[in-house]
Amino acid sequence: MFKKTFTNFAKRSSSLVNGHNQVFQRVFLHEYQAAKLFAEYDIPVSKGGIASNAKEALEVTQSLPDTDYIVKAQVLAGGRGRGHFVPSGFKGGVQVCYSPEDVTAVVEKMCGQTLVTQQTGAAGKPCNFVYIVERQF
Repeated sequence: MFKKTFTNFAKRSSSLVNGHNQVFQRVFLHEYQAAKLFAEYDIPVSKGGIASNAKEALEVTQSLPDTDYIVKAQVLAGGRGRGHFVPSGFKGGVQVCYSPEDVTAVVEKMCGQTLVTQQTGAAGKPCNFVYIVERQF
């Protein structure tokens, strides 16, 4: 089962290494997808869910036991926490929130925007949804 799931997320490419044709798997997973795979194999992960708008974000926060949350933009790029959104100018693709109302406000500022990080370049990448998890201490 793991191999099938893994293959669904993998992109195949081949390369010549030491005179032999080698097949490499490049995996492109959002953080919530990786957490789901880990949970399937009993690897501990933070509880959470994904949302693409404020209403869905509120539903996720109601399903979590704590009142401290981390909202993470789901963009395939490094440096999300230091990035900024265009055209809004909102700073940081990873935010700590202390109430469901804070979460919904942050989600509205992230979803539908373009996140620009050092890795994406000036063009950035669209943020269509966020991963909301309970804050761990």
